[in-house]
Amino acid sequence: MLSAARRTVNNRSSQYENIDSPGDSSFHQAPRTSPDLRGGDGFSPIQELEMNSVSVVPDDTFTVTQAVNAFGFGKFQAKLSLFTGLCWMADSMEMTILSILSPALHCEWHITRYQQALTTTVVFLGMMLSSTFWGHISDRYGRKQALTMCAVLLFYYGLLSSFAPNYAWILVLRGLVGFAIGCVPQSVTLYAEFLPSKQRAKCVVLLDCFWALGAC
Repeated sequence: MLSAARRTVNNRSSQYENIDSPGDSSFHQAPRTSPDLRGGDGFSPIQELEMNSVSVVPDDTFTVTQAVNAFGFGKFQAKLSLFTGLCWMADSMEMTILSILSPALHCEWHITRYQQALTTTVVFLGMMLSSTFWGHISDRYGRKQALTMCAVLLFYYGLLSSFAPNYAWILVLRGLVGFAIGCVPQSVTLYAEFLPSKQRAKCVVLLDCFWALGAC
């Protein structure tokens, strides 16, 4: 029984030797290659480990949003709420006065219905044309500077409108008033940037109260 087992082992060994012999054309041994230690980006595992390692130096930096959330709603935000609300009150006043101005001009200068409608149209036309301009000024010089310029122009052209000598001048001056009003939406953006995340939506919605006050 042992002799039979030895013969079986010897026969299998001879078969394996024939397979491994270089003269056998049915088998081609693949060339051995060294493993590629580089990753997909061409860096070795050690280099990738060094690049992905976390710095042990503590990070003391923070964003503006994190700083605003840390301070919360304070005196600065309350003052900014008042200034932003005044911008919306001025916008509301200028929109509301249009319903009073047209009938008054009809009685004073006997203008037609088309001319009455035009006094309202030029205001909205000025707002439409100036919105892109004020956006560019705000991005380049800051929203605070743009809103300051808007307030000065709105007061100046609004005051001159009350001294307009004829219908042509009232159209020009009301159009310039609309041009200045086009910057008012920038106040909401400036306001929202300095509000904590939890109070931001509520405070922005409450700005409509100033619009209602301006319409009174």
